[in-house]
Amino acid sequence: MIERTGGVAGIALRRSISSGSLNPDEQLTVNTLLERSNFFELASSDQPGPPDRFVYTITVETATQSHTVKVSEADLANGLRVLVELVMRAATRPSL
Repeated sequence: MIERTGGVAGIALRRSISSGSLNPDEQLTVNTLLERSNFFELASSDQPGPPDRFVYTITVETATQSHTVKVSEADLANGLRVLVELVMRAATRPSL
């Protein structure tokens, strides 16, 4: 699940997906991004971001673990940025 808060309007946006809703390439990409970013070892940022920027709360749940990271837009590492974009796109796709 991705929750984006903050920004100029301060409107919260929540998106979530299940791995079953992803095609095999997207599943591989998500797994690779989580592994390369060491997601399950990341700590949340306690630093507020610059004014009017977004803050992302990223939660990943697997069969064996769950982890949540809160990070400002300015501190969103490249791999996590790609993950956020992928989830946002996949969550807004029409279902078949």
